[in-house]
Amino acid sequence: MLKRTKGADVNEKCSELRSTPLHYAAMNEARGDGLIDFFLEKGCDIDKINAHCNEAIDYVLRVGNFKLAMRMHKLSQERKFGAVTIGRILQSAVIKKSLDFAKFVYNNNRNEMSSEEPSSYLSILEDACHNGDLEMFKWLLEEVINVNQFEDTDWKNRILESIAWNRTNETSEIIQYLSSKFQFTADQQSEACRCAFLHKVLNHEIHDVFCAKNGEALFKEFADTKIKIRGQNLLQLCVSVNHLDAAKIVHGKDAELINETDEDGATILQLAAQFGSVEMCQWLIAQGQDLCALNEKTRANFLYYATQNSSNGGDIIKTFGQHFRGYVNQPDLHDHTLLHLSMLNDGKYRKFDSRVAEALLELGADLSVKRNGNNFLHFCIVNRMLDSAMFVDAKDRNMFTQRGEGGKTTLHIAADNFDKDICAWLVVSKGAHPRDLTVGGKTVLEATRSVEAKLFLLSLTTYQESYDFYRPARRLLKLATSVMATLQAEIAHR
Repeated sequence: MLKRTKGADVNEKCSELRSTPLHYAAMNEARGDGLIDFFLEKGCDIDKINAHCNEAIDYVLRVGNFKLAMRMHKLSQERKFGAVTIGRILQSAVIKKSLDFAKFVYNNNRNEMSSEEPSSYLSILEDACHNGDLEMFKWLLEEVINVNQFEDTDWKNRILESIAWNRTNETSEIIQYLSSKFQFTADQQSEACRCAFLHKVLNHEIHDVFCAKNGEALFKEFADTKIKIRGQNLLQLCVSVNHLDAAKIVHGKDAELINETDEDGATILQLAAQFGSVEMCQWLIAQGQDLCALNEKTRANFLYYATQNSSNGGDIIKTFGQHFRGYVNQPDLHDHTLLHLSMLNDGKYRKFDSRVAEALLELGADLSVKRNGNNFLHFCIVNRMLDSAMFVDAKDRNMFTQRGEGGKTTLHIAADNFDKDICAWLVVSKGAHPRDLTVGGKTVLEATRSVEAKLFLLSLTTYQESYDFYRPARRLLKLATSVMATLQAEIAHR
């Protein structure tokens, strides 16, 4: 029996799956229709997705309740567009990769579909290029869509461009089918296969599974394996996006690519250290790549590149680092050690990963090294890296009290390299005070040239002093409240 709780939120999601009541009603084969009607009447959002990115209608499709799915689609369209078209419902079926539902929609609404604009059919075909398998294509082109109706004279090129985004493992078969049906040239077919292969490599994280057979079928259509993408050869590209299966396919067709360096002089193994995984590095070493090779332009080694890998750098250093113990504290031309470099974060390509820093410390990295008079905490603050600064502080609490370049306090260094979050952390969490004396007997407020830093530190100081001033009163009020509560409880008990 359905419990009607006054004021309950029908769009509330469960804590784990983030599903609404409508998702669960959709899975109820016996009474789902009535429950869905009830929740929709109460205002439940029909288009809400859960943690698996599924809408309620996806669960209705799984159990094959196409009549209910049709009705839900119509309700969704009415809310979104104010009008219902069968073409949009068919298009949604194609996007959801449900051939059975697509056939149900079309076979039960042929008359309405006949009034759809040619552009609607072209949109359906383009969505099939992105999501459909070979069976979906054959059904659409042999039973539903008449390409002679297309008003866009460039529709073939649009299809060729769209097919590169196909997310199934039948892309090569689909391209062959389309080429045969529409008489695409050999160059057009080769270009479509090239684009599809590169899309699967560059976007492999959004594809559930990379099918080696499909990848090989696409790649064998390439006219030229020596092409450059983003300044890299095909193997370097596969390694840079950490796509091991694709790298094996490319290497199997052109074994010479593995020995090329990139535009900056990095070897393929160094690229794997920077962007790849332990497995990628192990595979390249098994192919004969030299772990100890240096970049001939910069003289950087494997460990240098691994330090910049914010995804798998820690594991790579732990696996191969023993070969580079003698280099771990060696400074570069800018007097940076590898531990310095591991602290940096440009917010885009490189992010601080404590696992990398931990791996370097286990390898023997020296945390007491100073650069230009600054310790590691000061270095992080100069570079405005709060996460790195907190990591270093946790490793050595004494660094906070040490003076840096020119006798500056840690807070003075932070003010000169102003960052709100770092200054707030130093004042509120570490107890630094803007009136503490720094170099030349001046306070931080007097010594720093940053007007913005002065104003911010003054606001922090005012808040902190007010908090400290009223702290005894707050404690007394808390104690009085506790005593009163105890007395009231005793009186009630009597």
